[in-house]
Order: sequence, then C-alpha cells, then structure tokens
Amino acid sequence: MTSDHTSDRIHESTVLKECAQIASKTEAGLIAKLWVDSSKLRAYITVQMTQDIFSKEKRLFEDILSQAKISVTDDARESLFDYINSRDDYPQEIDSDASRLEPFLIAEGIAPAHGNDGYAEFHIDLPGESFQKLGASKASTVKIDHRERRQVISISAEDHVADVYAPTKGQPGADIYGNPIPARSGEPAAVRIGKGIVKDESEKGVMRCRAEHDGCVKWDGRNLSIEPFLHIKGDVDYSVGNVDFAGSILVDGNVLEGFRVNARDSLEVKGFAEKCVLEAGMNIKVHGGITGGGTAHLIKTKAGNIEAKYILNATVDSGGDLTADTQITNSNVTAFGIISVKNGPIIGGESMALGGFDLYSAGSNQGTRTRLLITAEKFRNEEMRELNSGVARLQEKLEQINMRVGPLIADPAKLGALDEKKKAIVMQLIEQSEKMEQELDTWIERRNEVIKDFNSRIGNRIIIRQNLFPGNDIQIDQCRQVVEHPLKGPLVLKPNFGTGTLSISAYRE
Repeated sequence: MTSDHTSDRIHESTVLKECAQIASKTEAGLIAKLWVDSSKLRAYITVQMTQDIFSKEKRLFEDILSQAKISVTDDARESLFDYINSRDDYPQEIDSDASRLEPFLIAEGIAPAHGNDGYAEFHIDLPGESFQKLGASKASTVKIDHRERRQVISISAEDHVADVYAPTKGQPGADIYGNPIPARSGEPAAVRIGKGIVKDESEKGVMRCRAEHDGCVKWDGRNLSIEPFLHIKGDVDYSVGNVDFAGSILVDGNVLEGFRVNARDSLEVKGFAEKCVLEAGMNIKVHGGITGGGTAHLIKTKAGNIEAKYILNATVDSGGDLTADTQITNSNVTAFGIISVKNGPIIGGESMALGGFDLYSAGSNQGTRTRLLITAEKFRNEEMRELNSGVARLQEKLEQINMRVGPLIADPAKLGALDEKKKAIVMQLIEQSEKMEQELDTWIERRNEVIKDFNSRIGNRIIIRQNLFPGNDIQIDQCRQVVEHPLKGPLVLKPNFGTGTLSISAYRE
C-alpha cells in the first residue's frame, strides 16, 4: 500500500541502517535492491550501475516489486523511472555496505494515529496548590507566609469545579503490504469524581463538573469530592494553614498562634485557641479556652453563641450569648445576648452585653478595675443604620414627587389643561410614586422586624451569684456606679433612673 503523494528521493543514506533487504535484481549493468524498514511503513529502492551502458527497462523494477508483493502507485512508478532515466553515473563497485547506497522512497504505508488520553481541567485551586503558586522554592527570594498553605479549599454550591475530557479513539493504519496496523485508544482521565459533585455532559466528550453544595474540596491526587463538613484531625498549624470554609468545622486539636479559621456555619475546637483569629456565622465552641490574645469574632450578629472554658487576654465578639466556664480575665468581650461566667470570676477589661450579665463573681480582692456595661446604643448595627437610611431616602423622594403632582391630582381641571406631553410626564411620576410606596412598605416592615428582635434582646439587670468586689465600674443604660465595698451574693443590680445610679438587692430565682 502506498501513500497518495508522489514519492520523493531520500538523500540520507543512513536511513537504510534501519531497513532490511528483501529482494534484488541484477541485469545488464544495473543492480536494483528493495529495502523495507522495521515498521513496514516504508520501502526503498537502491540502484547501482556497474558499466557505462545499463538497462533502463521498467520491467526490471516491476519484477522486483512483484517479487516483494508491494503495490506502488502510478505516480510513484513514474517518479522512479524519471529518477533512473536521469542517472548518468559512472560504473560503481558492487558494495554491500548499505550506508553508501542512495535510497529512493518507492512506497509508504499509513501510520496509525493513536488516541489521546483523557484529562481533567480544574477551575478551582486544589489543596496545597495555592501555596505552590506563591513561588516557594529553595532559590526563591519571595517572602512567603506559610500560614497561607491552604490545605483547605472552600467552595460554594454551583461553582464550576472541573471539565473532564474523554479519551479519543485511535485510527488504525496500514503497512506497505496493505495489512492493518492497530491503533491504541486513549486512557480515561486519571481522576475520579466523587460525592458532592454534579456531572453534566455540556458537550460531546466533555463532562462539566459543578459543586452540588457548599463545602470543602477533598483531593488526594486522584479522587475529587466536596464535603459539607470539615473535620481537621489535629491542630491548625503549618501543615494545614489558614482555613476558610463554607460550612461547619470541627478541629480535634488546637488552633495555634497566628492562624485563622473561618467557618460560614459553626466552629468547634476541642483544644485551645492561642493568639489566633476564629470567625463563624453561627456558634463557636472552644473546649480548652481562648488564651493569649486569641480573637473570636462572629460575622453574623443575629445568630450564634460563643462558649469557652475560659477567656484570657482576648477580644471576643459574640452575635448571641457569650459563656465562659471558669473565668474571663483582662479581656474585652461583647455579646448581643447575655454574658455568663458559671464557675469563676470576670476580672479586668471591659465587658459589654445587650442582654445583661449572669456572673459567678465580678472583680477581685485587689480591687482590679472591671468595667461592665449594658447599653443598647453600642449594638445598633450596620443593618439598622442601613434600614434607617433606606427608609429616609424613599420618604424624601416620595415627598418631592407629591409636591410636584399633588396639586394636579387634587384639581382635575388643572390636570386636564396640560398638553399630552406634560400629562404623560405626570402619569409616569404617579406610577413611580406607587412603586416607591410599595418599596417603602417593604423597608419599614424589615426595619420593624429588626427593631423587634433588637428590643427582645435588651436586658436591664446584672446577676452576681457569689461576690461583687470593689473596683467594679458598672453601667446600665444611663445609670452608673463604682463599687467601693465588697458585697456578698446572690445579688441583682438594676438601673435607678431617679438617682442615675444602680439599685442593688438580693437576688431570688
């Protein structure tokens, strides 16, 4: 079998080193030999002239090709005969060294086209890759924050995760004898798509993968999945890096100094939180306590409580209640609900709660200044300010429209006297006013919901179950008092608006 293109003369005689001689013919001053390469995809003819006058009969070459059972195209034959007729060589020595012969390509098969392997094209960072993209290497001069190793990759529902391309089939070829040469088909992509990922056939041969839900990307070099819950079986340290996850997180160990953990839902730490940043949309629980400057900050102010065994030298901001088991010491803590310490003191720093306090004891025998506040104004959040601003903006626009069209609506004669163009403008303003009134009702309804929730959280009492020590600076609303003498509980402190101080009395459940 031959290719359709005209055979070409080959100048590199070294090509014959990879060939075997399969036929030869000697006649009237000419020796013709036929060679085939090891793949049986190419056949070559060499000619040697042994005398000044040599045979140029086509029959000689037809016989050698027929002997080898190789079919040759008419174009290849004509090209060969043109080449022979152009030869005007002097007689050559008969030489068996193939490297000294000049081969002529007489036939060429069709090589098989092997299929391409399938592959995956990722549209997200994979765990650990973001750190590699920072350029960390032994020779790198880039300053690397190793906390940004990001072994945890968060993803949102419907995010485009990857495109997986199917392997292609091979196209078989044929050798110079017409025998088929099989082709290898491609192997499937070396990635397995697991749970949490939806597979869509977006186009032929391409599988589009998207996240089924919010979660954490899991990748071991072959298996890809998305988990709705993140379980860190150890410490959050340099082996894990900072964590930002669209779901709930459980940390079996500690969160070490300088690291950040952000959970869209709840966060639970079985160990300690040490000079780190903890953020969650819902609840945070630290079994071992928050110490040494650790920060717990709830992004959502409406939902979520914070629990810790203790809080030392920290800044804590809870969108719900804040509860410590043994102590809150030298810390600045804030709670949208109630601040409670069950079995120990709150000493030093400033503590502010919208819903009030329920404390085992407050202050210390040394008279450590301890500031306790219940104030609503400090908790009027960004949402409330935005709602108030939105209501005021719509009310102002409605007033402007009413000033323009109100007199015309009140007096139909004035409206009827307008030309058609001005009437159209008035009607547009009236329609715009009606839409604004509907929008204003929605804003006011939402604001009322927020105000209702806000008012339901406001407390006006501080409960001290054991001891109230001197040095406590306590304020409820506009009423304030500094404790000068130790008092034994259980006590309840409430505002006395008549004196601007606090009333202190025995507390009964």
